[in-house]
Amino acid sequence: MGRWAQARKRGSVVGSAAGFPLSPPLTGDDFVVAGSAVQLNAFGQDVCPPGADGLEYRYRVQGDPDFIADGVGPCDDQTEVLNPCVLGLPYDVQARWVLGGTPVSDWSASFEVDCDL
Repeated sequence: MGRWAQARKRGSVVGSAAGFPLSPPLTGDDFVVAGSAVQLNAFGQDVCPPGADGLEYRYRVQGDPDFIADGVGPCDDQTEVLNPCVLGLPYDVQARWVLGGTPVSDWSASFEVDCDL
């Protein structure tokens, strides 16, 4: 059972300090990212928490100051984040909960992934 399902059962879904109604998704729990030789894919790991209907992703090459927004995907399925990626480069990927395309959480911690074979 995922973190949001457990929190729903306990009635303890809480917001973030940044003024959003939901806490950011947990990297490695609510989503994971996998790299291949040509693309980066994010995988939502659970159903959306109450008050969200998707995950928005953004990425950057590690060391770059700015992230590039990539769009919204489902909470419980695969989303292509970057295609093509540059073979051998390390990337940071972050996610946040959205409702109807509007952010309802802050960005998650970065998930580090390589564009690799």
